[in-house]
This record gives sequence, C-alpha cells and structure tokens, in this order.
Amino acid sequence: MTRLLLIEDTPSLQLVYASILRNVGHDVTCASTAESGLNHFRAAQYPIILLDLVLPDRDGLDLMADCLTLAPQTRVIVITANATIRRAVEAMRAGAFDFLVKPFSDRKLRDAVSNAQASDLFRPRNGVNPTFTAIPAEMSNDPTDSRHTGTFRIEDFTEHLSGLSLAQIEQFAIEAAIARHAGSVPRAAKELGVAPSTLYRKRETWFRTVA
Repeated sequence: MTRLLLIEDTPSLQLVYASILRNVGHDVTCASTAESGLNHFRAAQYPIILLDLVLPDRDGLDLMADCLTLAPQTRVIVITANATIRRAVEAMRAGAFDFLVKPFSDRKLRDAVSNAQASDLFRPRNGVNPTFTAIPAEMSNDPTDSRHTGTFRIEDFTEHLSGLSLAQIEQFAIEAAIARHAGSVPRAAKELGVAPSTLYRKRETWFRTVA
C-alpha cells in the first residue's frame, strides 16, 4: 500500500480517481485546493502526489515547487486538460515525474502510480526528472523503432504522449534534454547524437512559429 496525496478541485473527478486508486490498495488523501494540499503535505510528506495543474487558489506548478522544496524525493504526477507541448515541457522541467492528460483511462492512472512506486532509484536531481529520456531526432519519425532510450521504448513513449503529434513529441524530447543539461544546447545535442546546429535550427523554427 502506498500513501498518495490527490489534489484535484473537481469533486466528481476527485471521487473517481480516489476510487480507482483505493480499489487497488492505495491509501489516498484528497484535497480540493492548493492551500489544503500543501497543509496535508506539510503534515505528512507523501511519497507520491497526483496534482491537477489548474486549481482555484493557485497554479499547480507553483504548488509542486513548494512540495519538491520540502521533499525533493517526492514523485509528482501532474494532471492537466491542456495538452500543449509548452505545459508538458514546463512541468517536466520543474521536476514532475510524469503527467496525465485528461481524459485518461483507469489503466493509465494506475500505471502512472505504479511507475512512480517503482522509481526510488530514479529520483529527481537538481529539479530535473532523470527518468525522462529523450528520443534522438533520427528516431522521431519511426514509432516502431525497438531501440531503447532509457526508461521508455519508443512505442511506449509515443503512447505516453498520446494526443500529441510526432513533431510535438520530438520537440518535447529535445527541450527535456536541454533542460537536463541546464540549458546547454551543445551538451544536449551530444546526448542526442546530433549537431548543435540542428537543435538551434529546430528551436528557431518552433519559436518563430509561436511568435
């Protein structure tokens, strides 16, 4: 049995998520606001937090930062209805262990918690999630590639980011690699096995498109 803190402000979803997790043996404490969630966490630091990013009294990422400051080993699974690449990258850069995009299946919720339970050897270091490993650019268009990139196989990773295009997954992977190297594009490029100029060119294209 694992103690979980679920911070979700929608009563119906809170009830559903808590029921799913309790049915497989987890001890779930629920909170509907950031203030209540932080108070629960201060009173009893939970090993795993399920955190909605949109709360009525505070941004979920700010709350996550406070919790990770208090207990850096905590695994935070963020929940969001906003499946934009920027939000996902922002959460992973800030130290999230995993994220779920609403709506998600019972199985995905259970699997996310199970992965967090098994992650004691892969705890966040320096605010970066080390279990998230990037997809080399040359693999980004081949979701059937059986090579491994650390924690996830390519096909597992694609499913994990369901709802995103391959281009968005590639962007997510590249930005996560850069974050792991404290913003250094050359070091990220070396990890990914591509030239730094490739990453600079891709990022320039992304940022120009957003602008």
